[in-house]
Amino acid sequence: KILTSYTLIMSSNALLNGTNYQFTNPLKPNKTDSESNLVVCVHGMGFALFHFDKLTNVLENEGYNVLRYDLIGCGSSLYPIDKLFDDNAHITQLRNLLLLLRIPETTKYHLICHS
Repeated sequence: KILTSYTLIMSSNALLNGTNYQFTNPLKPNKTDSESNLVVCVHGMGFALFHFDKLTNVLENEGYNVLRYDLIGCGSSLYPIDKLFDDNAHITQLRNLLLLLRIPETTKYHLICHS
């Protein structure tokens, strides 16, 4: 449920435009231009967002807002009908998710990925 462009509260996983994601802390404006409290976690192929469970708990306890999601065809995200996707599709997926969650394009965030 989107409350404002800076506040989103999700208590469980949600599906947005075919992407399964979890965003449990309210998104607050950055403390300064050089400091961000948003962390985006991206898992490797064949994994799912739950691989970041422990890290998410630690980061949230430290005051970070954590957005994690399942890549195309992984976890509970939808698999393309034509079964074709590439690196650009994954980049587009993240960009679209941020836009659909109304996270301003100027928002700085930390990106944590694994393969």
